[in-house]
Amino acid sequence: MPVFRGVYSFSETDDYVHVSIGDAFAEGAWPTQESVLRELIGQLFQSKSQAVLLNLSSLSNTNSAVVTAIVRIWKSIVATGGRLAVFAPLKETRCTLQLTGLSTRMAISENAGDALHQLGLSRTARLTRRETMLLKCISPIAAAAAVMSLVAMLLSISPPERQPSILFVLVLSAAIASGGGWIAAVREIGGFCNLSRLVSATGVITLLTAIGQWSI
Repeated sequence: MPVFRGVYSFSETDDYVHVSIGDAFAEGAWPTQESVLRELIGQLFQSKSQAVLLNLSSLSNTNSAVVTAIVRIWKSIVATGGRLAVFAPLKETRCTLQLTGLSTRMAISENAGDALHQLGLSRTARLTRRETMLLKCISPIAAAAAVMSLVAMLLSISPPERQPSILFVLVLSAAIASGGGWIAAVREIGGFCNLSRLVSATGVITLLTAIGQWSI
């Protein structure tokens, strides 16, 4: 059930919290604004979801109190490991967020659908997350298989009649490693991105070596 306090609204679903603040907040006196802000942040702490949508569509008066409120809401969410997406800011509000540097530190979307995607809660985002998890498993395994196949072929560990089969496994493994590693690197950030680039590079080098061996 939505909770209305006149100057903001607060509602919660199983996946996210929806918060909206408008001009009624901006026009109030600071003691009242601070009291309302503490109440709102308290509700965020008590919510079960760590994903928060901040709706600014009804906010046309962006003063220092509003900026302070957005910063404090954002910091309180980040401090608890949550995620915040701001959506539907009017032109003046968007300019203020850009001037204060907040637009580079939080996700700002045109509508609620895009904001949900930023939080990884849209259907497309969930599919992407599942695919990325699959790539995390496939890419290193494929790279390892490619390297082992190459070593086996170069050292002639298998009989000559089995060399074409080894070569086929090598090419297939290298292709999966290079493609899977590249896709994962594009979709991921942080430490796994560097690992994915390494996997992709290994797959490409191994694939080129396999093509060279095949042409001999």
